[in-house]
Amino acid sequence: MTGHYAELVRWAHDGEVFGAAFLRALAGGSAHAEHRRQLAALLELEERTLALLAPVVAAELGAVDDTAARSRAAAYAARVAAAPWDAFLTDLADGAERAMPRFAELVAAAPPEQRDRFERLAEHERVVGEFARLSLSGDIPSALAVVDAHLR
Repeated sequence: MTGHYAELVRWAHDGEVFGAAFLRALAGGSAHAEHRRQLAALLELEERTLALLAPVVAAELGAVDDTAARSRAAAYAARVAAAPWDAFLTDLADGAERAMPRFAELVAAAPPEQRDRFERLAEHERVVGEFARLSLSGDIPSALAVVDAHLR
């Protein structure tokens, strides 16, 4: 594995650990209770994506210390819990858009036998962004349907 590819795998892993830990913390708290269904959908998306990435991480990176990503996730969950829901959705949409070039880089750097896995990973990020944009527009059923379709 090249150094750049390893950096990209680690970046993707940290992002998925962060996402799952953050959403687990937020869903387990009392803030944004009216959005539990959306939080549950996003959490399932992040957990499945983390599981999709796990075999590559184990094979290519070995044991990974997730302490920093989990700590950042807890701090972010506290900030989101104290902020308006739409501020979180805006941040989510912006973050997904910013991450897409890096996901494309990871797909391009991946060995051929892993390319499908990383294309699915990149698609998950596109789904996150679409979920956020649809939710911001008030179309919650379509936002949830986008996530559901990806999970099938």
